[in-house]
Amino acid sequence: MSEVYPLFSKPVYVNKLSFDSKKFLSLIEDEFVESGGEKLLNQEHVSKASVNKNVLDQIKFKTLKNLLMVESKKYYKDVLKYKNDFKITTSWFTKTLKDESSNYHKHSNALISGVLYLNVPKNSGDINFQIYNDETFHLDCTEYNIYNSTNFTFETFNNLLIMFPSNLYHKILKSESTEPRISLAFNMMPYGHISSKNGDSYFYIK
Repeated sequence: MSEVYPLFSKPVYVNKLSFDSKKFLSLIEDEFVESGGEKLLNQEHVSKASVNKNVLDQIKFKTLKNLLMVESKKYYKDVLKYKNDFKITTSWFTKTLKDESSNYHKHSNALISGVLYLNVPKNSGDINFQIYNDETFHLDCTEYNIYNSTNFTFETFNNLLIMFPSNLYHKILKSESTEPRISLAFNMMPYGHISSKNGDSYFYIK
């Protein structure tokens, strides 16, 4: 009997959480600036990110941070089967206004990244993932699926949580909404004993 193995996949964790997003929206008082690094030559409207890159360290967001820690454990323990626990190293709010988007980018100095959507008006920009493979041929398909696609878009909505490997390229698609889309982004790193103590790549993270 034939089988198909999705070897070396990039598992993306998706779940709708139960919490009052409006409560946390009212607590956001951060200054926003253009996100990311250099713009593309043809990109004029770049989405915004909060200046503070450790928003979840604030006491007022403690319950939200605790919720994300519980949910992220399902990803790195139950799905990825990692022995290590993880901690949130950076966290920031994003704001996307009409006609804004982001470049394709990955998150450096992190192993797991996530986005929690707090306010998602209609047509305010979904999230698209792109895989950059060194392929010899680019063929058309009768149907696209997880085995042959080079990009994939998730429709976003309030209370949606998406977690993914930090080296997976992604972007915010262009917003057509006159209302701002607000989300919370975060990065995670493992801590404790990394690799085997007997190996030449062993190290310890507090």
